[in-house]
Amino acid sequence: MAKAAGRLVIFANPCTMLIILSHFGDVSLKNQGKKTNAAEIEKWTGVRDYDAHVSQIKEICSKIFRRSYEEMKQQVVAINLPDTTSCSTNFGTFLERFETEDVKWITTIRNYLREQE
Repeated sequence: MAKAAGRLVIFANPCTMLIILSHFGDVSLKNQGKKTNAAEIEKWTGVRDYDAHVSQIKEICSKIFRRSYEEMKQQVVAINLPDTTSCSTNFGTFLERFETEDVKWITTIRNYLREQE
């Protein structure tokens, strides 16, 4: 949460694949390169030569289940580090807010977006 403006800013360093792969285990990606991360993606998902084709994305997503949510959450909370740190994300902060019954943070974001129109 960006404190000054009360907005929620979600990041995944180096990419959203970090969060997706966190459903499978303790993942460490060093950059956003599809080719560079292909071996890690194959290790965790079995998808070979990953280059983000629709069929590959669908195959990876077909291996994510509700039962893996808690493991993913634990993984991303563990890497809740500053955005200047490689292999970090604040997605765990989002999940904590998303799971609460307190919706003030959503109202804050909605009000901010309306002000920007």
